[in-house]
Amino acid sequence: MQYNKKFELHYSKNNKDKANTYRVINYENITYYINKDKNETLSSTSYRTTSLEANINQLSLTIPATINYSFSMSHFHPYVGIGVGVNFNLAQNKDFVYRDYNQDYDGKFPAFMAGYLVKTGAIFNTQKSKSIWVEISFERFLSIAQVHDHQQLHSWTYSITGGIPF
Repeated sequence: MQYNKKFELHYSKNNKDKANTYRVINYENITYYINKDKNETLSSTSYRTTSLEANINQLSLTIPATINYSFSMSHFHPYVGIGVGVNFNLAQNKDFVYRDYNQDYDGKFPAFMAGYLVKTGAIFNTQKSKSIWVEISFERFLSIAQVHDHQQLHSWTYSITGGIPF
């Protein structure tokens, strides 16, 4: 389970569209036109900008399948892993509407995304039945529905986790 508070949107530099194309976002009753090269106020409720940072308050569930390789060193066990996963968007801020996704996703983020993950970590055995673990991971997911490449949502997550297994 993961909670994402901030979302930053930029117009793709790799996009081969003409310079006057844009992506439309409605956020907190203001319309933002995300484009390649202009920042300007169009009216009191609409702006043209090259990027937008928004509070999306997104709750998502990621289900990973990884293969780990562990190095055994007495009580200390470092490991590396690689795998695939699926990500389900369970909820998000209703004041954030990505209008390019209106037809496929009702203006919200895609409910389902697929991707890969890479991680490294270590397990330290303190006693026979006690251990502590720490892990650093990178996940990249993208929407796989039938939308144009420039409309695909790419999600990158870096995380550090740890704990004491019961």
